[in-house]
Amino acid sequence: MKPLFALSVSLGVLLGAAGAARADVFVLTNDNGGDGYVTSIAGGFDVVGGNNGVPNTTNYLAVASTNETVSFNWSYSTQDSGAGFDPAGYVLNGAQIQLSTDLWAGPGTNLGNGTVSFSVSAGQNYGVYVYTVDGFGGAGDIAVTDLVVQAAPSPLPGAGIAGLAVLILAFAARTRGFLV
Repeated sequence: MKPLFALSVSLGVLLGAAGAARADVFVLTNDNGGDGYVTSIAGGFDVVGGNNGVPNTTNYLAVASTNETVSFNWSYSTQDSGAGFDPAGYVLNGAQIQLSTDLWAGPGTNLGNGTVSFSVSAGQNYGVYVYTVDGFGGAGDIAVTDLVVQAAPSPLPGAGIAGLAVLILAFAARTRGFLV
C-alpha cells in the first residue's frame, strides 16, 4: 500500500505545480527615429504610429511567459489620406499580420474593426504595430480593447506515465489479492 500512497503524493505535487501564467509586460518601440506612442483608453490601449517625416514601425509588444491564448477587439483609423500609408495589425513571433484595409477613404475614417484570437508559445513575442510608409500626412492608429491573455491548457508533464503506473499498481495489487 505504501507505493500507492507515494504515487498519489507525487501526483498531487504535479497538479499543484500547474499555476496561472505571470503577467506579460508590453513595451513600446519605434524604429528609424519614429515618434509613435501608446495611450491608455477605456478597456485597453491605443497605439498611434509615427508622423515625423520618416518611414518607421511603431510596435507595442510583449513576450509570452508561457503558452497562451490571446484575444482582443480592435479598431483602426487614420488621419492620413488613406490607410495604405499607415497599415496596422498584430505581431505574432515577429511576423506582422495586417488588419487594416488599404482603402483611400480620407482622414478620420474608421477603416476596420474586429476581433482577433490566436495562440502564442512561451518565449514568442506578440502585440500590435502601426507602420508608416512616408511618416507624414497624419498617423494611423489601432485601438485594442478587451485584451484577454490566458495560459493555454496543457497536459501535465509525466501525467500519462503516472496514470499508467497507477493502473499497473492497481492491477498488481488486485491480482495478488490485496484489493477486494
